[in-house]
Amino acid sequence: MNARPSVKTYLEKAILKQSAIGFLAMVLISVVVTFFLSRYKMDTDLQKSAVAAAEAFRSRILEGDIKAVENQIHDVLGLGSGEQALILSADFRRIYKAPHTENSAIPKCHPVGVTCFDGYFGQGKIFLPIYFDEKRENLFGYLYLSKSVQFDWLYVAIVFSIFAVGYIALLLGLANVTKGSLNKLAQDLEGWAMRLKRNPKDANPLSTAPFSELVPLKEAIEGLNAQIEAYETRAGERAKALVLRGIAHDILSPVAQVQYYLATLGKTFTGNPNTEDMLSEMKTSLAKVALIAAQVKCLNESAEPVEPIDLSEAAKIEIESLQKSDEIRSKNISLTLLAPDRTPVFAPVTQVEVGRILQNLVQNAADASVPGSQIEVTVLAKDGESVLSVKDNGTGIPRHLHKKIFEPDFTSKPATGTGLGLFVVKHICEQRDGVVELESEPNRGTRITISIPDRPALGGVHAI
Repeated sequence: MNARPSVKTYLEKAILKQSAIGFLAMVLISVVVTFFLSRYKMDTDLQKSAVAAAEAFRSRILEGDIKAVENQIHDVLGLGSGEQALILSADFRRIYKAPHTENSAIPKCHPVGVTCFDGYFGQGKIFLPIYFDEKRENLFGYLYLSKSVQFDWLYVAIVFSIFAVGYIALLLGLANVTKGSLNKLAQDLEGWAMRLKRNPKDANPLSTAPFSELVPLKEAIEGLNAQIEAYETRAGERAKALVLRGIAHDILSPVAQVQYYLATLGKTFTGNPNTEDMLSEMKTSLAKVALIAAQVKCLNESAEPVEPIDLSEAAKIEIESLQKSDEIRSKNISLTLLAPDRTPVFAPVTQVEVGRILQNLVQNAADASVPGSQIEVTVLAKDGESVLSVKDNGTGIPRHLHKKIFEPDFTSKPATGTGLGLFVVKHICEQRDGVVELESEPNRGTRITISIPDRPALGGVHAI
């Protein structure tokens, strides 16, 4: 397999190639510019030479010394082989011609007196009128000059040298800037690549991208790190849930047996206040254990689709039950249900799931609230979703704990909490393709909002 070039090597070769193309283009431009400048120079020189020759030799031409004048003008102007200096009649024919030669009219320029060319690379020529009188009323004929375009190689060398010096200076500056940019680009790419190779899930912030084109790559790497972390977290949660479900299953059977024995003992020791109080406390403790085990046991990998129910009505039933709980009554907490739309809001959940969600959220809110405070449960339809939120005015949650509170083993109440309540809420919500959002600040209360995509149901108003 052929070794792949580095970014630096590739760009250096590309710059060298483009520099060579640019140099060749510069040579071509120099030649073309020089050619057209030479044409322009010959144009002006030819006109000046024709005017000067016509004035200098006018009298001799009128005297008829045509042959001598033509030879002298040819020598004075330094015309070469193939270049001509002729005296023509008014019909553009040679006045003096060699014997046995054709004397056809020479094609004239338009307008007369202005230099014209036989094509791009042909000779330049001019026809300058010669008059008998000073008033230029009686035409004698024309002075005809033809001359080839002459390259001024010194001029070409000067123009090329100027172009070359400027081009080399520009190339050196570009090479210097490019080298620095390439080094920075190569270092960053190599550093990011080695970092991914060593540890793909490294979540440390990347260095600032030196070029705008690298920003999407930087964001992609950071997004990849976040996805890896999310997958690992999810896998860990599923593993913990699997273990907890097994434990819950094993716990429920002996709990049921103990509850049966306690019921039997209650009948046996009826009338003994001390024994009845002890048995009552044991029953309460077992009920809590059974509730925790039941919650854990509900952590299924997937949930079966269900017919949407009226979320407002389901929440109302659960709140009426929670209002009678010891925690709410002992703290004299006002637990209210708010339904701004006052119409059914259908959500694809079960009554049991709504109960588990509200039991956990209201219990946490009550634990964080002071006596006489208020807890609000709100149900509404918004942007195609059914929304259920629980708000309290309690102690709040520090910002650095916002991501941790939904983990299965995290609790802010080590003495009484299990660390499962909010994990169960999150699990139920995600099973129904919903999301859980937390808004909380220390000493300013907490709001937990659950949003579940709506499904069509018969009758009522849907969260569409």
